[in-house]
Amino acid sequence: MDALGMSSQMTGANISAMGAQELQVPKAGSDNETAAQQFEQLLATMLVKEMRKSLPEGFFGSGPGSDSFNGWMDKSIGNNLAASWDLDIAGMVKTSLDNKQARPEQPADGAE
Repeated sequence: MDALGMSSQMTGANISAMGAQELQVPKAGSDNETAAQQFEQLLATMLVKEMRKSLPEGFFGSGPGSDSFNGWMDKSIGNNLAASWDLDIAGMVKTSLDNKQARPEQPADGAE
């Protein structure tokens, strides 16, 4: 354990996995708005992560722990970006989920 009480084996992949574990799969009739906002945050975080990869050494260099800090930064900037941008991806996803849940399921083979 280091001074922050974290295992020295914490990596950016672990941080990403922790973020994915926070997402809950919505069940039919549950809160589509929350699911849509989580999707928007995840998308924004992935965009930030890919943009950061284009930097030669990243913001924190390549030393021990840099991947953990990069993961935290990606998530923080991604969440703030999702909360402030005007693309309204969450609104579009929510509308799509609402529409899909409102119409009756059709048989896979097209026969009724």
